[in-house]
Amino acid sequence: MEKNRCRLIALYLPTLASGGAETVFLRLCQAMMARGRRVTFVLDRAEGPLLAAAQAMGGAVHDLGARRTLSAIRPLARWIERERPDVLMSAISHNNLAAILAARLADAPCRVVVGEHAALRSHSQAMGTWRHRLMPVLARLVYPLADAVVGVARGVSDELVALGVPRAKVSTIWNPVVTDDFPARAAQPAPHPWLSDGGPPVVMAAGRLAPVKDYPTFLEAIAHLRRRRPVRALLLGDGPEREALLALRDKFGLADCVDLPGRFDVVTMFDVLEHLPDPAAALRRAHQLLAPGGLLIVETGDLAAPWARLLGRRWYFLDPPQHLAYFTATGLLALMTKAGFAAPHIVRRQGRWVSLRNAAFKIVRHVLPDLAPDRLARLPFPGALYVNFGDTMIVVASASG
Repeated sequence: MEKNRCRLIALYLPTLASGGAETVFLRLCQAMMARGRRVTFVLDRAEGPLLAAAQAMGGAVHDLGARRTLSAIRPLARWIERERPDVLMSAISHNNLAAILAARLADAPCRVVVGEHAALRSHSQAMGTWRHRLMPVLARLVYPLADAVVGVARGVSDELVALGVPRAKVSTIWNPVVTDDFPARAAQPAPHPWLSDGGPPVVMAAGRLAPVKDYPTFLEAIAHLRRRRPVRALLLGDGPEREALLALRDKFGLADCVDLPGRFDVVTMFDVLEHLPDPAAALRRAHQLLAPGGLLIVETGDLAAPWARLLGRRWYFLDPPQHLAYFTATGLLALMTKAGFAAPHIVRRQGRWVSLRNAAFKIVRHVLPDLAPDRLARLPFPGALYVNFGDTMIVVASASG
């Protein structure tokens, strides 16, 4: 498509959750914007741990405010009429249907490209709900109305054709896994000791721990293989089946040779949260990374502390663009509760050791900026002092199950 003919590309998803399709769309957005395209994420609900990443790369975000995909069809059609995108792309089965129907309802020309990331029949059977079981039937009726349908593997594409989508409309395009930074990431040290200890071979699987992935069969295969030869396995990912898979691993007697890394007992954010453009998204992501009952420990400044109020605009913590977000104790506790954490509470008002050079730099920068604080910071000031003005708080909360 010629650059001057493609003014706006819309990427439609339910949310920006940390899933495979969402990650693919982030990479597509980055590549399209690098080629001069204008890209907007159109979301049923503007939420999810990848939302901050989309905003950071400069992609626009439009929130349809729909609790369910079915109720997003009318708002999406109105958005198409108003913004008139050249292409509307979708990648989740239910949203694919909504995208096609919304484009048909809209009084504006818009080409629709929908993508399937799973084999519809097996996916619908694995999920088990009537909504998912109905998807192959709806896809047979609605998908042929799209301008193009993309399968991420030949098997997915073949199934789409078997469902009744015209072969001429179906293309197979693999997920953009190998990106420009792939060689640098591949050259990094192995993140798990089994990958570099010279022990038995390691079989690895990666993906969301959900029924559709059928990881019980993977564990059963490892159990069979282990009876014939030494082998180990890594199952990378997270999801609703983690606890069940751990129990099945133990049932098969594989606890010593199958590991499911992915969740942590403790996540710390010391002097981190104030630097982030979307602290709420960071807290939600921390909750996802923690095992049930795991602890989040946050240290940041307290905007409502007496010392901060006394200094006002000269409070040293007011330091944009390094510090982008500021919190009161009450506000931070509420934000952590909203992110899913249980019983957040302030442990203490933390003091710290500060080098004399840093102390001199802070004082001059905020009180006497004309004295060139950057030059002052380069002068040798040996020693440090302990200060505690009660304006730094440490908050601890636990992740609910």
